[in-house]
Amino acid sequence: MYPDARAAAIAAEAFSDMTDIEIPLDELMADARRIEENVRKMFEQQQNLLPAPDAEFEVDDDDDPMIG
Repeated sequence: MYPDARAAAIAAEAFSDMTDIEIPLDELMADARRIEENVRKMFEQQQNLLPAPDAEFEVDDDDDPMIG
């Protein structure tokens, strides 16, 4: 599981609003953007590593003994 800085910022902001205590969120939001960007890049890299579906490997349901 990865840290969810954006959720933490939202919770801190709600707490701040309820208590009238000023909580600086700039650094936390910067962390959230950094984490989200890293996760996005990882997903993109994983997509590039997966082979494209190939018609050669498609199974016809009529030929598959496990179906029907």
